[in-house]
Amino acid sequence: MTEDERSLYLMEDDYLFRTVYSNIEFNEGIHYWEIIADARSEHELKIGVSSQKMINQKAAFSDYEYGWAFFGVGQLRHNSNAVGPVYGKPFKRQGVLGIFLNMNKGTLSFALDG
Repeated sequence: MTEDERSLYLMEDDYLFRTVYSNIEFNEGIHYWEIIADARSEHELKIGVSSQKMINQKAAFSDYEYGWAFFGVGQLRHNSNAVGPVYGKPFKRQGVLGIFLNMNKGTLSFALDG
């Protein structure tokens, strides 16, 4: 994690999912943030929200019933580590992924490069 807490990098030899949680909770309102891909990204990311923090941070949060994510292979993920509906296009080493969370309506949306 960078000192300003705006960037996070993971380097490892094994292909494992890691979960990182923000220290900000979204319990109401409308929220938008962006993830900017970095050319150093070795693997696709799962980016989204969780209704609770899980104990095992060496797994993907969206593999469980309390996690919802866009998986960078071009799929949505919720309560599964293997399958999800096709959504958008792949996101890995370039682009800007926008995440729009509307807690008032209970919706989560993603946009790649606008």
